[in-house]
Amino acid sequence: MLSQGCSAATCLRPGSSQPRHRSCRPVRSTHYNLGRFYFETGMYEDADRELETASRLQSDSAATLYFLALTAKQENQPERSNVLLERVVALQPDNADAQYLLGQNLEHSGNSRAAIQHWKAALQADPNHSQALYNLARSLDKIHDPDAKQYRDRFEFLQKNQQMADRVAELGNFALAAANAQNWPQALEQMNEAIQLCGACPQSAHLHKNLGLFYGRTGNIPEAKKELRTALQLTPEDADAKNALAAIERANGQPVK
Repeated sequence: MLSQGCSAATCLRPGSSQPRHRSCRPVRSTHYNLGRFYFETGMYEDADRELETASRLQSDSAATLYFLALTAKQENQPERSNVLLERVVALQPDNADAQYLLGQNLEHSGNSRAAIQHWKAALQADPNHSQALYNLARSLDKIHDPDAKQYRDRFEFLQKNQQMADRVAELGNFALAAANAQNWPQALEQMNEAIQLCGACPQSAHLHKNLGLFYGRTGNIPEAKKELRTALQLTPEDADAKNALAAIERANGQPVK
């Protein structure tokens, strides 16, 4: 795996985590990528070996340490996993997943108080980390902490939003399938329903653009323009919406604005 004349032992500068030779720099990523491959295919001993080598070549790589921690967890080495995750969050305090997993490990070892602090840190990094919200609400409930309610409410709100987003995506996909089958009444109905359910959700511009395209295909030019302009108000850089609106206006003898 190592380049000629460069081994894991000789690649590092004395007392440093930096490569001794420029030719050694790609070596760490080779071991890291191979370690990730082994991890994702369930070959944890091989993953451990490759990731350990990568970590020796660059001891401050948070990504390598994180996957080493996951590997240690899979190998039923909770204490080692904790040590590695502590190093990750020291390097990257805003790594929400590492903070969450460290909290999970600590709770399993009986240290609920420390777990709560790491879940709070995870939420500082990512306020929508659903697993941290759920576990924090549950743990605070156990100790009758009144803050449990706010985290439970946030978790339930997040779940409802996710369900809404899933339904919006489903309706949008149904509408596109109907449009492909040239079932325009159904396509228009389902896309309008998706827009109403979405409100100001992140998919809004995309939905308005598709509805505008549907209206254009059915000859309802005023509604097509209205929806495409709405899409462009939300995402002015959308080239597809710009081109569609320009084509409609040219076809109707109107100047492109």
